[in-house]
Amino acid sequence: MLSRLYLLAVAVILPLSSPGASGQEALDGVTFRQNSKVMYEKIVDAVPSPFRGRTRAKWEREIAETCGDGGVTEEDVVEIARRLTPRLFLRNALEIADEHRTEQ
Repeated sequence: MLSRLYLLAVAVILPLSSPGASGQEALDGVTFRQNSKVMYEKIVDAVPSPFRGRTRAKWEREIAETCGDGGVTEEDVVEIARRLTPRLFLRNALEIADEHRTEQ
């Protein structure tokens, strides 16, 4: 049941059009700090495979636009997760992020 809801939520939220620049193109010149890259990758990898490509492209664009020059921190990843993750699945994304936070 939950996976069906997730697929529905992702299908409604993600655009059906081509995502544009993807892969390293969107993240060229972006510096990841602390464990932010691991957090980002684990959150995106948790998305079901049919939607992972679009989700990754959306995250890459958001990272490039939000953090392009200053580098991506763990807090940036959490804030991006809050903006991009469907409400029903936000808790899971934040738990993944918390698992990989740098000890402070």
